[in-house]
Amino acid sequence: MKDLQVTVDSSNKMIALGEILSRELRPGDRLLLRGDLGAGKTTLVKGIARGLGFDGVVTSPTFTIMQVYLGTLPIYHLDFYRLDDRDQDGDEWEESYYGDGVTLIEWPPENVAPGDIVIEIEVVDLDYDSPRLVRLTVPADRGHILEVLKNHADLEY
Repeated sequence: MKDLQVTVDSSNKMIALGEILSRELRPGDRLLLRGDLGAGKTTLVKGIARGLGFDGVVTSPTFTIMQVYLGTLPIYHLDFYRLDDRDQDGDEWEESYYGDGVTLIEWPPENVAPGDIVIEIEVVDLDYDSPRLVRLTVPADRGHILEVLKNHADLEY
């Protein structure tokens, strides 16, 4: 596994990070999004969805559990905040886990499967407007994702 930490100081930059990241995603990718309430997980998803050609409204699926957005790839946006570990591995998620799209899971299960991309978002000082530290961890064979992100001068490392 390889990782990179990025400092993001606005919601616009979080969306931009998502757009840049989306260019490196491929069918079957599963991104595990970790962070406290209000950290910016759904904002990052907005950027990923935009980068994958979805131009509609992206909302947190906290109450619906899953939203599907159709872009250049299907985007499965799940939120497991209200589910326990047993419910997170059910057959009803199989299409989104192993389908032809990209799966983005907020409040994911603790276990990380081979190939998962883990994104942890931390609010720097408990102020809603404070910068976020975003740590991306990718499988070793996907290290090029981190290289692409490093080549964007508008992101701070």
